[in-house]
Formats: sequence, structure tokens, C-alpha cells
Amino acid sequence: MSMKKHFLIILTTLLTITCLDAQEIKLFSPNRQIEVRLKTNPDMIWSVYYNNKLILKESNIALQVNDGYLLGVNQQLIFKQPISIQNNIKVPVSSKNSFYRSYYKGMILTFRVSDLREYKIEFRVFDDGVAYRFVTDFENELMIENEIIKLNFPKGTEVFFPTEKKFISHNERLYQHFNMDTIGYLNYASLPLLIKSQGVNMLFSETNLQDYPNMYMLANQDGPSLSPIFPHEVDETRPNPKKPDRNELFVFQKSEIALTFGKRDFPWRFFIISDQDGDLIESNIAYTLSSPQKIWETNWIKPGRVVWDWYNANALYKEELNKEINTDTYKYYIDFASIYGFEYILMDEGWSKSTTNVKEANNNIDIEEIVAYGEKKNVDIILWLLWKPLDQDMDSILYTYNKWGVKGIKVDFMQRGDEYMVNYYKRVAETAAKYKLIVVFHGSFKPIGLMRAYPNVLSYEGLRGNEYNKWSSAITPEHTLLLPFIRMAVGPMDFTPGAMNNAHPAQFKVSYYNPMSMGTRCRQLAMYVVYESPLQMLCDAPTAYEKEPEIPAIISRIPTTWDETKVLKAKIGEELVIARRKNKTWYLAAMTNSTERDIKILLKQFLTPGNYNVTIVEDGANAKSNAQDFEVSETKLNNNQSVDIHMVAGGGWLAIFEPLFGKNKKKKK
Repeated sequence: MSMKKHFLIILTTLLTITCLDAQEIKLFSPNRQIEVRLKTNPDMIWSVYYNNKLILKESNIALQVNDGYLLGVNQQLIFKQPISIQNNIKVPVSSKNSFYRSYYKGMILTFRVSDLREYKIEFRVFDDGVAYRFVTDFENELMIENEIIKLNFPKGTEVFFPTEKKFISHNERLYQHFNMDTIGYLNYASLPLLIKSQGVNMLFSETNLQDYPNMYMLANQDGPSLSPIFPHEVDETRPNPKKPDRNELFVFQKSEIALTFGKRDFPWRFFIISDQDGDLIESNIAYTLSSPQKIWETNWIKPGRVVWDWYNANALYKEELNKEINTDTYKYYIDFASIYGFEYILMDEGWSKSTTNVKEANNNIDIEEIVAYGEKKNVDIILWLLWKPLDQDMDSILYTYNKWGVKGIKVDFMQRGDEYMVNYYKRVAETAAKYKLIVVFHGSFKPIGLMRAYPNVLSYEGLRGNEYNKWSSAITPEHTLLLPFIRMAVGPMDFTPGAMNNAHPAQFKVSYYNPMSMGTRCRQLAMYVVYESPLQMLCDAPTAYEKEPEIPAIISRIPTTWDETKVLKAKIGEELVIARRKNKTWYLAAMTNSTERDIKILLKQFLTPGNYNVTIVEDGANAKSNAQDFEVSETKLNNNQSVDIHMVAGGGWLAIFEPLFGKNKKKKK
């Protein structure tokens, strides 16, 4: 090759790289409502427009790795790969829909660090959001010292901010509504986070979180902007003297946030974006970005309704059952569950020898006898346990539970979001799947993508739910109408509905042993349709339900997984009307805040043509003064008609639409 030709090749290559770096890249959602603009030279910067309206100003992305080296800064772009993907994902445990549609356009940008090392930044743009992640291809381990993000917003941007005080947290905060201009420097929040920019909803969170800590978002001093902070690697802890079996103090934390593999995909950072509040609930982004399914034999995974003993403090109002909690107590729970076809009972704290010895039952309880009794009644058993004993002896404990015939575990009090704890969740999911056990996490962070990879993980807490009624008046009608738009947008949530002692705010009293819920009885029933959770608790005592058998009879008709979901009317924190389908039956539910409300719903918005037998459960005639008053009625309607929903302040509404078949039409089995 001549010197002249060699020079031309080098010059052409340099010009190509210069052109790549200099060019602003524009990405559009399939419907072209969302536009992402990328600048790659010298640093990685992105901005987002919605219907030509700037909602995320130019914002930085970088990853600080070994010895302070920054990926995403002073970078050399060597290749751009446009992508466009459209597919349907079959969901083995369908908390929202039986299929999730994933359709996006995007770009994979490849950057060169050296002749032997490259990394990528991938962007995806959906009709209802955007996402990005780093992908590295390095031979050795990576020490992640920090991840740098600065999300800059226009003036006047608002945020619902679940302020945290420390990294040891159950992530059960209230959503405080701030103008981001005045939120206050150094306040930080757990995810998900709901932002309103130029009147557009932007729900920010993360998914596909593996071998990496949870992200928390910090309010910056210089204008409306947010940056992440992370719990560092935990090297040593000691028990907190106040509750040493479950609470920890950090003794030593390392300087890095993660020590991980050099060849890996990093977590997705994503926004759900829409000017329609209901789209936050309908979005599938959190699931479709998650790690693909890793266990394929899933027939043993059984969602269902769970009769629970802790919220009601086992106050069963029967003299023979209140002397002590024993085997007969749980047989009574099983009898109740069996009558109504509820799939599980949950034996919460107190069943085991101690909270740290969870391989033996206490002296009053025979687990194997309870399991055998449940098998006769077609009711399975879930056991509660603390995370730390399980961490120390996981395989042996879960092997023992499987041998007993137990079908699931509720793991509690993790209270951390560091890299070790994220990996712990995965180990629990994997080991539980090995022994065919379902899992619900309490004292936990939000869903992080594990439920797609391991469908035996059926629910998470990570929210302020009904249990707070025992010591707080914070579970207001407004709070319970923020949850579906924020926390539920990233995955199922174990709110534990079904409270029978209902009161309006003026009559509400905090009581640990006889808790009340705020709002009407119908509100609690509506939650069984509104709130997604493949494991759905009945929080109150069986004896409380037995006094009003219509209530458990209604709950028994409501499934915990859904084939289709449609939001019909929605305003964050104020009102919600949602329709969900299971097979051919539709369930319509509504909730209101502290405002009395009348809503007309055209049935053709969700019903297919035909006639339906309709069961309606609504706030009773005296519900304004007595929150426990409800009415049940039956009627027949066709899809061309409408329903008038009336809810008192703090009220709810529920209807079940079962199709009627003509004489010449046979009902399919």
C-alpha cells in the first residue's frame, strides 16, 4: 500500500469519527410524540421533548470506574447502531396483562477506551417513555466508584418526593408534593419518583438491577435538578441494640458502590412519560426492560388470596381461640379460607421457635400437622421469616420448608439497598424456585426487575400500606390514590387491603390491636381490583369477616392476576376508575379522594358486545356518616349502556360483569 493511500485511509477514519462525535443524534418514539436528543462530544448529554415541549433539559450521564476513570466523559464514539424492536412478551404470572407489548426505537452507541476496551450506551424510546443503560466489555472486574447523572428540568417543575432520612430504610415514605425550585438542598428520595415537567408526567425509576446498589435521588442546589446517591458496599454491620434480631448498624462501608463483572449490562434508568395520568398505570416499561425469564417450569407457581394473621393481631373474638396461638388457631384460619376458596394462609411472626431459629416451630404449633390439614382443605401455607437467618442458612431452611410441605415465604426487614442486598434478593428467588416456593418481600425496596426473571417472586412491599393504620393516621384517601400512579407503576405492591373496621377521618383513631382504615368499606373492596398483587392479602380477622359474610364472598370472586387492564378515568391523588379482565369477566373499580364524586362510565369503553349480569358493590345510603355502610345489588346491562358511579368522600365502588350467553351459544369451559 502506498503512503498516499495509507494517509487517505487514516484521514477518512478520523473524519468519520469526528463526524460521529459532532453530530447531534435524534431519536423518536414509534408514535413520534417523544424525541430524545443526544450529544456525544466531548461528554454524553441527553435531553427529552414531548410533543415538541422540552421536559428534560440537557443532562449528563457518566460512570466512574477504577481509579476515577469516567465512562461517558471525553469519549470517542466509533459506531452507531439504530434499533427498532416490536414483540409481545408472554407473562407467566400476569399481574396486569397476559401479554406485554414491547415496541421501541433506539440507538446503541459504541465508544472506545483503548484498542482492547470498549463500552456502549444504549437508548430506547417507547411510545410512553425512554430508557438508557451502560454496557461494558472489559476483561477484569470493575470497581464502580460512582454513577454520575444530572437530570435538569425547566423552572416550575413539580415532584412527588418520598423523602428518606437514611439508607437503612423500609422505603415506606409519604409522597410529598414540592415545587422542585424550592425542594431544599440535600433532601433525597427513594424510587420511583414522579415528576411533572411542563404539565407532563415523568416517572423515574430503574430496573434490571443486578450486582449493583439501589439508586436514590438527591435534590441539587443549582436549580430544578436531581442527581443520584448510592449506598456503598457494606463491609461490616452489627446488630442494633434496640431490636438486634432485625435491625442493623453499619460499622464499615467501602469507598466504592459496587465491585462487579467487567462484561455486563448495567441497570436501566427509565422515565415513563405521558400527559395522561392513567398511562402511568398502563405502562409496561418496567417489566419489558427487566431481565428475561430464567425459570421455565412455572406450573407450580400459584397466585391467590391470603388469609393473614398479623394486622388483626390474631384477635379472633372466640374464647377458645384467644387463650393462646396454637395449631388449632391456624386450623381455624384454614377452615375460613377453605369455605371461600382462598388459596393460602400466612403464618406471620410468632410461629417459629424464635425469630432467629426459623427451622423449628414454637411449642404450641405443629407445622406439619397444619400443612397436612391445609392439604385436606385445599389451602396452602406461607411462612414469615427475617432475612438475616435466611441469609445465613438459606438452602437448609428452604429445603426444610419444602419438606414440610410449605408453599411460600414472606421475607422481612431487609431495610437495605446496597449491592449485597440486591444480590441477596436474587439468591432468595433462585433458591426458593429450586424448592418450589413462592416469595413476597417485605421491609424491602421497590421491584427491580426480578419478577420477570423469577416469576415465583409474586409481590413486594416498599410502600406505606394498610399496616400503618396500627400506629399512624397517614393512610389517607389521598395517599392511597397516589400509590397506583407512583409505586404501582414499577410493579405489584403488597398493600394488604381488606380492613373491616372503617372510619372517616373525623372518626379515625390509631389503634395497634384494633386498627381502623380510613375511608369506606367499599374503598377497601375496590383495592382488590385497583391494586396489583398476585398475592392479595385479607388483612382482617376471620371472625370479623364472618360477621358480614357478603364481604369475603365478594373478595372470593376477585382474581389476583389479570388478562387485560384499561384505565378509564384518572387524576393523580384524586380519582381513579379502572377496568380489568380475567377470561371473559370484567371487573370495574373506582376510588375517590376526600371529595364526594359522581362519574358516568360508558360500558363500551371496555366491554365487548353482549349482555352481562352485573354485581355492584357501592357506598351505602348512610356511608357519609358510617364508613362501613355498603350495598350489594344485581342487575343486567349490555355494552351500549352506562353506569353511574357515586362515591362518598373517601369512598369506593366495585362491579363484576359476567357475560350472559344466549340459548344457542354454549359457554366455553
